[in-house]
Amino acid sequence: KLLRMMLQRDGWDVTTADNGQIAVEKTASVQFCCVMMDCDMPVKDGWQATREIRERESQMDMTWVPIIAVTANAMAGDRQKCIAAGMD
Repeated sequence: KLLRMMLQRDGWDVTTADNGQIAVEKTASVQFCCVMMDCDMPVKDGWQATREIRERESQMDMTWVPIIAVTANAMAGDRQKCIAAGMD
């Protein structure tokens, strides 16, 4: 909620998804300038959702949308896990 409020306050249009599956579906039907992906979403986590979005972009020759990881994780391998999933 906080991130959404901050972005809206700065004039951004914000679309939210309650889980990773919904995020995958929304990115299939709407062209976003970027996606801020929560890594720990229910149903389908942000890493899996990102892999599916990247696969669809590749298969359908779509424009690469920047996907920015949003996570509280700060362990040594977390950055690499995000990059490996296709996050920017």
